[in-house]
Amino acid sequence: MPTGFSPVAELLMEASRRRLDRMQAGNDGLHQVNADLLEQIQDLRQHIQMRQEVLQQRRSRRLGLRGGVYRIVDPPAGDS
Repeated sequence: MPTGFSPVAELLMEASRRRLDRMQAGNDGLHQVNADLLEQIQDLRQHIQMRQEVLQQRRSRRLGLRGGVYRIVDPPAGDS
């Protein structure tokens, strides 16, 4: 179907369309990469938070085994 443009102009327009299609495909690929990276970041943040909670629980348990807060103990009577 003739467009009224010269064959050279039509070739240039087709090349521009193809270039635009490639750029759009590249952008779509980048959007997917960004989405994947955001998902990985969220997973890592969740993992770090869970790890911090586990470490906090361990610290609390250790303090509990030691009697909790350190306190000064009076010597037994008669040891003057």
